[in-house]
Amino acid sequence: MRGVLASIAVSIFVAGCVGSAIDPLGAEGSLSDLVESAPRATFLREPVLAGTSVATAVQTALEDGPTLRAGRAGEAAAAARVEEARSALRPSINLGVTAGMGAGTPVDVTPTTTLSQRIFDGSAAQTRIIAAQTRADVAVSDTALRVTERALLALVAWEELHTARVLHDIAESSVARSDDLASRIDRLLSAGAGRTADALRAAARQADARATLASAEGRVAEAEASAREVFGALPAVGPLPRAPEPSFAGRASEALRALSSQVEAARADLLARTAERAPTVFLDLIGGIDSDNDPDVGAAIRLDYALGTGGQREAAVRAAEAEVARLEAELALLDSDIERALAAAAARDAALSRERVAAREAETTAAQALEDAERGFESGRVDSLDLLDLGRDMDRAATRHAEIAAAHRVAGFERLALAGELLAVLGVDPRRVEP
Repeated sequence: MRGVLASIAVSIFVAGCVGSAIDPLGAEGSLSDLVESAPRATFLREPVLAGTSVATAVQTALEDGPTLRAGRAGEAAAAARVEEARSALRPSINLGVTAGMGAGTPVDVTPTTTLSQRIFDGSAAQTRIIAAQTRADVAVSDTALRVTERALLALVAWEELHTARVLHDIAESSVARSDDLASRIDRLLSAGAGRTADALRAAARQADARATLASAEGRVAEAEASAREVFGALPAVGPLPRAPEPSFAGRASEALRALSSQVEAARADLLARTAERAPTVFLDLIGGIDSDNDPDVGAAIRLDYALGTGGQREAAVRAAEAEVARLEAELALLDSDIERALAAAAARDAALSRERVAAREAETTAAQALEDAERGFESGRVDSLDLLDLGRDMDRAATRHAEIAAAHRVAGFERLALAGELLAVLGVDPRRVEP
């Protein structure tokens, strides 16, 4: 009989080593529903900017930065917790020694080995594994979210460096133009045809232009320092390309996907807490040496159930239910917030597009007015003050156009980041980028 029980026990142990020996939750099918809801949705987006200079620079910045390393560490920790949860389904081996002494007999010391396999626990262990797996998905989404933020920071640094250099060129042009006008006024004064007030006004504008140039040089220095910090070296930047429109209305948002995984994990926790109200059953295979020094093998069914803890278990179930409700409410709120933020970002993008057109027209008109005034000044039809004012108007229009164009380009990538599509458009896959 012991040989038959031992054979049965060994068969069950082998089954426990290769898979779960845990019974499903029951007729409701809650565990099956949870498993079916676990896979992550996939949103495919054409990497339209992959291979461009800016996308290559962003990928290099991610590879060399600490963001990806921190994300990988979080993913590794989550994967380790999955393995820890799975260990509950594996057999355990315990070594022991039994010592006893009867009346008039010597001390009997018997070594024992016990192999234990969990065969029923109401699916508590299985649902804990699912919870750990969904939290591993949260870690993946957190990494993608961090990488997205870092990529957007890199794009902003790229555009800021380009804009700072454009504004520096405008300031340099303003200094050169004010210097040239001051020289022309001086020549008129030398010829007895100018006015001292004109020369003084020109000198004041010269000083203002040089102050603007100094400010522009400082902005370039700051932008270069930021770019070096992000990219590791100073990239040869140009304007950011036009960002495409988001395609999935925020459903690809890693923040949304991370919170969805947290909801699934909380549901698995709730099922585990509910299953803990059932007893846990183990099959034990016990081996030892009997009093005659012969091998002795036996099998036993062991029931593990803590009495007097019903209140604690019910409280744990209620706490798990409250956590599920809280996360579901947060998920609904986040979904609404993302939808509202994307609508606001789209409106801002449209407004910046209109502003950009108007600013470009203003710059073109100001440049034409200055060119016409230059010709009139030589013929004496235009006063030097008018020329100075028109030059300043053109500088302001060019500066405003450059800044609005930069804001418009960045806004497009901010929309993609908010929608969770930025990395896909750049052709950057955090799972394939090695830190």
